[in-house]
Amino acid sequence: MWDAEWTDEDYAEAAAYLRWKKGKCPGGCDMDLVDSTAMRDGEPVHQYRVTKPRRCYACDAKIEAQEKHFEKGTYREQALLWQIEQAT
Repeated sequence: MWDAEWTDEDYAEAAAYLRWKKGKCPGGCDMDLVDSTAMRDGEPVHQYRVTKPRRCYACDAKIEAQEKHFEKGTYREQALLWQIEQAT
């Protein structure tokens, strides 16, 4: 029978992951907050540049499918799960 109990190592790894995730910017850049919010003498310590965007065609296909689906009318669309498969 499968034992669903977590070991101390499992808990330690989960806690470490949560600490790591908590240190990331929730705004979407996924940079470490300790770096991206660092200030010295009232000025940001680091400078950042934004490169030219690239399009993720998998996300683009999902968004297109969602728009077509939502045009038909649906409710609580946030609860829908969308799976993306690479067409061959």
